[in-house]
Amino acid sequence: MGHYQGITRESCNKFVDMLDKQGWTLVTKLSVGGPFTAHDLDTSLILLDRHEYRVQGLFQFRDPKPARIEIPSKLVRGSTEQRLTLKEALNA
Repeated sequence: MGHYQGITRESCNKFVDMLDKQGWTLVTKLSVGGPFTAHDLDTSLILLDRHEYRVQGLFQFRDPKPARIEIPSKLVRGSTEQRLTLKEALNA
């Protein structure tokens, strides 16, 4: 195993462990892509001396709690004649 693969695997394990402590379970295998040219997250400038690896996986929350969300009545279409534009809904 190469140097970068070891660092990538260690970083992925730390990430999965952190999410596990927060109540998330990894339900798929992690997929790691790269190396790609790295970009600064704030400025989007290219960082020529760095590489970026992209990690993808699906997590599921272990103990979801039901939540009640009240939707304002003017956002719910009561009949087919009731119309509400997106702009009106966002300003509600």
